[in-house]
Amino acid sequence: WPLELYGEDQARFEEVLKPNHKRREALRDALGDKAPLIARALIDAFVADKAKPANRWCLCLAMGLAPDPSAKRLFRLAWTWARSKNRNHRNLVHYVFRFLADSGSDEAIARLAILGEGMSKPAHRDQVRYALRGLAVERGQSVEEMIEGVAPDLGLEADGSLWLDYGPRAFRVRFSANGPPRVEDEKGKLRARLPKPGKKDDATLAAAAYARFGETHEDFKHLVRSRARQLERAMRTRRVWSRAAFEAMCRSPAMWPLLCVHVFAHESGTFRLSDGELLDSHDETVSVAGDVWVAHPMELDADTLAGWSRIFADYELLGVFPQLTRKIFDSGDVAAGLATCEGWLLHPGAIVGLLAEGW
Repeated sequence: WPLELYGEDQARFEEVLKPNHKRREALRDALGDKAPLIARALIDAFVADKAKPANRWCLCLAMGLAPDPSAKRLFRLAWTWARSKNRNHRNLVHYVFRFLADSGSDEAIARLAILGEGMSKPAHRDQVRYALRGLAVERGQSVEEMIEGVAPDLGLEADGSLWLDYGPRAFRVRFSANGPPRVEDEKGKLRARLPKPGKKDDATLAAAAYARFGETHEDFKHLVRSRARQLERAMRTRRVWSRAAFEAMCRSPAMWPLLCVHVFAHESGTFRLSDGELLDSHDETVSVAGDVWVAHPMELDADTLAGWSRIFADYELLGVFPQLTRKIFDSGDVAAGLATCEGWLLHPGAIVGLLAEGW
């Protein structure tokens, strides 16, 4: 029906579909609660019609009618298309980046940032970086500040759990940053894994809940890989957060499993997160008033490092990137290493690569 309204002029039609076009906003307001359903139907129709690039207006219109639900759906499709052997599908990834950037919502930016960290092709990563820089300028923030402020909640509850209703029975799932999900039934009994819907379950509720678990688990794994790289960069570059910014980051239910398996530092010492508390290496509560950053083992003395290593071993905590076990080099090691390299011919890219990794 949109082509019936605007004819076969694709350029004119795409002009109407731009993010803030008055006609699209009027259409969204007129549809009301039906807008998300129509947006999902548009994406389904696009995929069912072999995802032809000429029909990409379906994706653009879906983003305009329901930005956040459509961003989640396009996010999942982008991973599939990026790995596809079909060239048309691979080319669609660029349009997904554009539609997410044009939306500019917090959910779209969060998904765009995760895609940028996870895409294997340099061209894809470069396009995302360019889009994120433009969005950050519009918001008057740095790219890092913007991304840290828009962590997706993935539909999790405030305590980071996911409640799944099968009808006669229900389950609570808690995701781990580096392990399998923890599944409990409504009585608190631990299950080895989330069971598939059975004959006694409500067919509609159970199927929807099981599908939601699969989608959320996949999204969480993408989020962990993306934010793990960002946290490691923050440690290498000693990125500092204000107390307010750090607390805002901790309030994200999806970010909590990543943050609670690492050590952070402040002006007076170090701490970790545990059940809403800040604990030092002796498991005593501490208060933090100033700036916060990810602790680098180079900054920790031998006793503090040993204390944290013991705590993490006792509680079986495993970080999403090497921190306490990270190998460090003192100035003597570096000097000795450089002496053995005298006379070597190095490619400039090797040195630039070290700089990019925080050396």
